[in-house]
Amino acid sequence: MSVMPVVSWAGDPAETVLLPPQFRMLHFEPGGFVERRRDYFAHVANARRAEPPGENGERVQGAAEIRALLELAEFDLAHGLASEGLDVLAGLNTALLRTHELKRAALELALWVIDTRDLPLSDGARALLDPKYNLWRDQAVLLALYHWKTGDVEAAGRYVDVAAKRLYQYSRPFVRRALPALLDTAVASGEWPAARRLAGRFALEPELAGSSCYAFQLARTAEAGGDDLTAFDNYLKAGQGNDLWAHRARMGLVQLGLRTETLELADARVLLAQVSRDWSGDAYGVAVLKQLADIDLRLGDTLSALGDFSAIMSRYPDGADAQLARQQARSLWTEFYERGAAGQISLSDFLTGHRRISEGYRFEPGFDLQTEALADRFMALGATMVAADEYRETHDFLLVARDLGLAEADDRRLDLLRLKEADALYRGGQLDELAYLLAEGVRSEDADLQDKLNLMRARLHADRGEDRDVTETAVSEPPIRYLRLRAAAYFGRGEWEEAKRLYGQIVDRAGNEVADSDAVRLLLAAHRSGDKAAAIDVARRFQAVTQNPKWARIAESITEEAPDLLPLRAATAQERLDKAGQTLENLRNLQAAGN
Repeated sequence: MSVMPVVSWAGDPAETVLLPPQFRMLHFEPGGFVERRRDYFAHVANARRAEPPGENGERVQGAAEIRALLELAEFDLAHGLASEGLDVLAGLNTALLRTHELKRAALELALWVIDTRDLPLSDGARALLDPKYNLWRDQAVLLALYHWKTGDVEAAGRYVDVAAKRLYQYSRPFVRRALPALLDTAVASGEWPAARRLAGRFALEPELAGSSCYAFQLARTAEAGGDDLTAFDNYLKAGQGNDLWAHRARMGLVQLGLRTETLELADARVLLAQVSRDWSGDAYGVAVLKQLADIDLRLGDTLSALGDFSAIMSRYPDGADAQLARQQARSLWTEFYERGAAGQISLSDFLTGHRRISEGYRFEPGFDLQTEALADRFMALGATMVAADEYRETHDFLLVARDLGLAEADDRRLDLLRLKEADALYRGGQLDELAYLLAEGVRSEDADLQDKLNLMRARLHADRGEDRDVTETAVSEPPIRYLRLRAAAYFGRGEWEEAKRLYGQIVDRAGNEVADSDAVRLLLAAHRSGDKAAAIDVARRFQAVTQNPKWARIAESITEEAPDLLPLRAATAQERLDKAGQTLENLRNLQAAGN
């Protein structure tokens, strides 16, 4: 292992910095891969056997074994085996000598920047990105790759020229892993001398010279120079693959068509929808959905745009894009419901649009107010069945959201929704459903609401000729209607174990005809009684017998931990290509360098 230099840092001359050794990838490259890797594993095994046990008989990792593991990890790095090398490093003790720790951190950083996974990076490895290590010859290359991987192309561009000049000191497998990211950085940041140098290295690697990555970079360079025809040809060529570069090329084709007005918005939307189905899970997947939302808004298709924003929020919930999408969506659905409530949208379009929107936004704060307004609108026009359904769904989702800590709603708010539903059921003549609802009672201590409930009960009993409280009557073979009344009463009083038992009987007896409301209350009763296993079982069983999209949202939310909401962060500005007059010449030079 080479000696680690000690230098004074310019930021603080009094501070001395121990630098990691320069990588020796070229030393590990020659020879048969299988035989050499077997030898390195043998070195690790021999060193491990030679180390005596500790005082208590436990195995101790000695210096020889540590050196052998570090050499094996660097061998993997030299051959571009990121996951294998990181696994080797994971086998090292956490407490190492400073020299060994620096070597381990340097190897981890180098393996991490060529790894396609987004794994956590240790503090020790991240520390090597600090400017005080800028005399470490490998730092510029790793900084360029690190910033590219983390999406900061502007920062990566500050190091790409130095990185391009230092690639000769690395093994070919490592260079093959690094070249696409470095060339992408050089073209995106307009570092044309570095781009030409990197394109020349592409020509030395046949699989890279004919890759979608190289064709994509040629297309970007041509577009930056105003040569749209060459850009189109290369985007089309690059887009035939199935990797990241092919995906970006397909996006480039759409954007080129929109910019040159050779592609209609509606056609662009069809293409982007296909691209989104083919690629998701990273920042480029988000970019497609954002472009889709922009086109849908330009087409005036608010409902589809809301679907795009919902996809961003559900697929990428922890990113800043999700928070921005949430804000944009809130503005759109608020306007939609306000227009619907004011009669500016036909009832059929209002209800159809609501059903599309609600699939993605039921748990959004404030959404319950909009769906209540929709129910009020239909109630005022005499559509009591629609109104009752929407009051019930608003109540149920708000109840679940409150249980999960996603929304604030007091008992009085929930009771008011219940009473509105009861009124809609009564006016629509749905007396059986009304009886089940009234059996739950009210949750709050509001005397006025209790009086309204009692009045509704009296009207119901008078209409049905009933003069006794059926929830307190014992029968030998109770029908499902009777069980519902008793279950609703226990549920309303918060006696969760008994409610769970009765709703369980109802669900079992109803089979495939089970009602959503019964399953929701069984799930809530199991959840509130602390019976997590029963709640999960209900979620799974009921999912098999219903196609209602709301069930998946309720079941998933009640049986999983609620996600934290991130604070709003500003979205990162997207990089745009420099359109200076030099770019056409740069294209020619880039192509020439690759020939």
